[in-house]
Amino acid sequence: MKTIADTIGCDNETVTSYLKYLSQAYMTIVLENYSTNIGKTLRKNKKLFVMDNGIVNAMLRLNEIDDTRAGQLVENICARDALAAGEKNFWSLYYWRDKQYEVDIVLDRKIDVIPIEVKYRNEARTTNISHFQRTFAGKKILLSITITKDLLSIEENNINVPFRLVR
Repeated sequence: MKTIADTIGCDNETVTSYLKYLSQAYMTIVLENYSTNIGKTLRKNKKLFVMDNGIVNAMLRLNEIDDTRAGQLVENICARDALAAGEKNFWSLYYWRDKQYEVDIVLDRKIDVIPIEVKYRNEARTTNISHFQRTFAGKKILLSITITKDLLSIEENNINVPFRLVR
């Protein structure tokens, strides 16, 4: 939130309040950083997703969507779908970042955790998920999911799924 506050030139509390209102109106999703330490969860930066990609494209006045932007749009859709599944089943949704590693979505199902990485390209590197699994070795992680452009495969306990099959 601090980054947004600095960018638009207002205080952090105002940005936090407005983003809370937008989240309550189902216009944005604000995810906290996943941690077993509640203090770390509260202190770390949050990750923002916009629920409606059409609004994002209109606000940014995008006429064309390049590969980078397509990946961001797919990540927004995956976050929205994960939120819907989470609300339906009373699961919690987070993201996770540790230095240079990041997992886009962490689905905490209370009995286990599912890290979900969105890599909207044909090759799927699981470095971020592997680091997450090592960091939280004590947590029950039965599988992880990587959303790809076209790759469908299973590698150990990671499932690579093309985005078109997720929808």
